[in-house]
Amino acid sequence: MKKIVIFSVVAVSLVLLSVESVSAQNIETNMGLGATGDAAGFSSTLKSRTPAETIGVIINTLLSLVGVGFLGLMIYGGYIWMIARGNEQEVERAKKSIEQGVTGLIIILAAYAITVFIGQALK
Repeated sequence: MKKIVIFSVVAVSLVLLSVESVSAQNIETNMGLGATGDAAGFSSTLKSRTPAETIGVIINTLLSLVGVGFLGLMIYGGYIWMIARGNEQEVERAKKSIEQGVTGLIIILAAYAITVFIGQALK
């Protein structure tokens, strides 16, 4: 089971990192949308990412996956609790699952906050 989860996380991460912006139309000649995008701060041309931008994409992708994992743990814990039917062992198992999910989320958010703080200090 753990191998399937790890493989899924790696596969989704690789897919999300390899996705580039694609436009089916020529933005520059499409009624001034290119100029509007440039004025709004969006570039109409594809550019390569800097290492810092690549790291930011990786962190955002991992945090998205952590959020999905947290949601999954909450649903799993709630489901186990709902079907426990008063069985104390099952209720404790569900509580433990929910507590572990919340603890993991707090640790990940703290690590992210530290990373942002250090990144801001290095600028």
